[in-house]
Amino acid sequence: MTQHPYSNLPENAFWKTAISTRHPMDIADLARPIVLSRQDRIATAGSCFAQHIGNNLAARGAAFMDLEPGPTGWSPEVLREHGFGVYSCRYGNIYSTRQLLQLATEAIGGGPLRHEVWLRDGRAFDAFRPSVDPVGHDSAEDILRLREAHIAAVRRLFCELDVFVFTLGLTEAWEHRVTGQVYPAAPGTIAGSHDPDEVGFVNFRYSDVMSDLQAFWALLKAADPGDARRAGPGPWRWHAARRLVGQRVPDLGRRLRHHQPPRGRGLG
Repeated sequence: MTQHPYSNLPENAFWKTAISTRHPMDIADLARPIVLSRQDRIATAGSCFAQHIGNNLAARGAAFMDLEPGPTGWSPEVLREHGFGVYSCRYGNIYSTRQLLQLATEAIGGGPLRHEVWLRDGRAFDAFRPSVDPVGHDSAEDILRLREAHIAAVRRLFCELDVFVFTLGLTEAWEHRVTGQVYPAAPGTIAGSHDPDEVGFVNFRYSDVMSDLQAFWALLKAADPGDARRAGPGPWRWHAARRLVGQRVPDLGRRLRHHQPPRGRGLG
């Protein structure tokens, strides 16, 4: 048989042999579970997979952080439709590492964004979390006031959490050509308008993603030097690829204390 880069990898490096062709009770050697205490303050962010992690941890009595709870009297369905109780703060889906770094820079890195307000049918939306307000707000002033309160909550989250679970969703984003700021949705989809001369599509490479994660890690350690946390990947087919690039992909939500990831490698 012809040799190729995947030839000598073990069965647990491939989705088919590790997951899809096995009975659920036979799945093994894919993770190293960690022990959490009920006192560990756990925060989540990222793709939709992180929603399920947070909800299940909270249902099992974990100290899940929710620093932007919704109004009383609203049904659970309406609260979630407006971005409450989905993640630890009301930032909506954070699909890319660049978006995560951007948020952390605004909250704890001393680098405010060039705030943008999108419009739709006369209503105002926060360009960096447009989906959390389905009907928008009356004015740009309302958006900026709400964002100030939101960033204060995110700052508190990053300074107080013990465990941070971040699921990586996409390498793709829409980026402002001048500022380099990224959006969770393309302008014109939820609100705003698309100008191809102003905003362009970007697909981040491995080096971009790793650089963003390392910069985010540094911001977290600066915010709370006594405790470092680990981000985790989404549940997709990274098994074989992660071995080939020489990177041990971080275990989901695993916490590291007093450890700095080496340059050019994974966080573990």
